Amino acid sequence: MDPKALEWIKRKVTSLIIRMLKPFYHNLWVRRVYWEVYAPEIDREWGLEQDDFGIISAILERNKPNTLLDVGCGSGRLFGLYTDHAVPKVMGIDISENALSIARQKFPGIPTLRLSVEEIPFDAGTFDLIICNRTLQHIPPEKIADVVRRLCVCTHRIYINEITQKDGVRPDDGLFFHNYTSLFQRQQFLTEYAGEIPKSTGERQLFTVFKKER
Repeated sequence: MDPKALEWIKRKVTSLIIRMLKPFYHNLWVRRVYWEVYAPEIDREWGLEQDDFGIISAILERNKPNTLLDVGCGSGRLFGLYTDHAVPKVMGIDISENALSIARQKFPGIPTLRLSVEEIPFDAGTFDLIICNRTLQHIPPEKIADVVRRLCVCTHRIYINEITQKDGVRPDDGLFFHNYTSLFQRQQFLTEYAGEIPKSTGERQLFTVFKKER
């Protein structure tokens, strides 16, 4: 079979599976399957995106973390940035083994772990900085408070870039709006600074850095 025709069939089948799974997205097992299927497509579409590199570079320069956790790291899109900034210890976690396999091929020196953000087990203060990029928006409302609590246990500073009602994005079966300011305040984390990520597509994306209150 022609390779282009085979690729077209694979994408159509992937799209069909994704549509079938989304109505059951509240279930963790379903989310695992969803992202295993979707991982190659995500890497093809967004694996080279760099619109947020300037913002994250400034955060790395400003805080100079010795330990960093990339939550929902996917195929390692940001790993090269951490390497460029010589962050001494980086770990990536993701729900998808397929995504992590791509990350390991690109950056074999950065350890990764197949782990849902709902299962984060790390001890208090393990990481100087957590990067959470378009990940919390996939956590159902009934689970988000515990996820934020788990994140706040293992760091004193966290960067998030997630959809909000200000983005002009509509939620669907796999995207949820959360009040992150309120969620982090409950854990004694306050907004350190926030802003907008300049997107070449014109899409509006907002970021916030939360820091533990002393």
